[in-house]
Amino acid sequence: MTIEATPPSFVSFLADEHLIGDVANVAKGLAAENAENTSWGGDFSGDFARLPCTILNQEDAPYIEVQYRKKKRSLAPEYISAVILLHLKHSAEAYLGTAVERAVITVPNSFNQFQRGATEDAARIAGLDVIRLVNESSAAGVTYVLHKSSPEPRNALIADFGGGMLYVSLVLIEEDILEIIETAGDPRLGGEDFDDRGAASSTILSKKSSRSAIKLREAYERAKCALSLTSETTVEVECLDFKGQLTRKHFELLCGDLFQRVMKPIQRILDSEVNKSAKEDVVLVGGSTRFPRIVELISDLFDGKPLCKIFDPESTEPQSMLPFCVKSLLGIETADGFLPIVKRNRIVPTQGSVLFTFSAANELKVWISDDVPMNDAPSGGETERTLDIKILEGESTQADNTLLSSFEFPS
Repeated sequence: MTIEATPPSFVSFLADEHLIGDVANVAKGLAAENAENTSWGGDFSGDFARLPCTILNQEDAPYIEVQYRKKKRSLAPEYISAVILLHLKHSAEAYLGTAVERAVITVPNSFNQFQRGATEDAARIAGLDVIRLVNESSAAGVTYVLHKSSPEPRNALIADFGGGMLYVSLVLIEEDILEIIETAGDPRLGGEDFDDRGAASSTILSKKSSRSAIKLREAYERAKCALSLTSETTVEVECLDFKGQLTRKHFELLCGDLFQRVMKPIQRILDSEVNKSAKEDVVLVGGSTRFPRIVELISDLFDGKPLCKIFDPESTEPQSMLPFCVKSLLGIETADGFLPIVKRNRIVPTQGSVLFTFSAANELKVWISDDVPMNDAPSGGETERTLDIKILEGESTQADNTLLSSFEFPS
């Protein structure tokens, strides 16, 4: 059995089997030949624009339609993710020579509670008990910091830029205590966007099928990787009879706005209360940070400070167990919109409190707090009412954020 430590999240469904990952480039290679039956990503984000397969809306949730075992099947993203997790489980068992029943899984910082729950559901389908979900943006970088022997507290700014997402974290390390001070990011920016930009620059793209588009995108991905090491490379797709030269300078011009988007979350961290001189370590994580222009821009932002580069975060992420922090504001719905209660970047478990009133007649004051018993809460009015509390997560000032839960209690 060939063991892949970190297979690409490609799943290709054939007549009687499904293929996973990059074993001999099988499943990833089939993304072009078997495009309508191939899925990748599986991040539950709802961003399916790159997928050539059919996306269905069932019960207000996305399902992927594939031809599998001689039938058309509608598969939830949890199932696709479970197939990959099961593959990893079998690979780990083959390597360790023993059964694997529990796992720590890293997830993007941007995942809300529903997406985290979907990840846990996928793990259960794969026969895994999730010990903990860890934010992936910081885990690998903290491993680097833990290996730096220093009795003094240290701050580390960690920029995690992979194929699909960008996240930046400011972490304080003091002895055995790890504290996430600030987070920022762009969940819609990754290395794939640079591949798409290169492919879109080719006039041949608009005249070809989705299979050809995938082939062209793969060619530009290889070219992007080559330009990390050399100033010029060849973009070639034999099946399209396409061949051309691409220089690093031209590619940087094509993707100029994308490079600037990379810098925005980092600048947001620098503009926070902790100034940039307080960041002893600057850590680059993920394959997309290989590109020289990204290294140059970040280095310039920190006045030429030497950068630590971790291009293979997957081999180190499981070593660190970061606390989970609140990624977005948590609050409730009111007549005036969204009322935040718990601020961003608070380490879980946490608590918050707020005093608010009914907007209807006979206003009633209600106290929401984790540490105040209900019989000690302020009261007002004599008419019995049922108060409907909706718990929301998000950054919008209106009550259109993600609904996490709701509950009622008599007022």
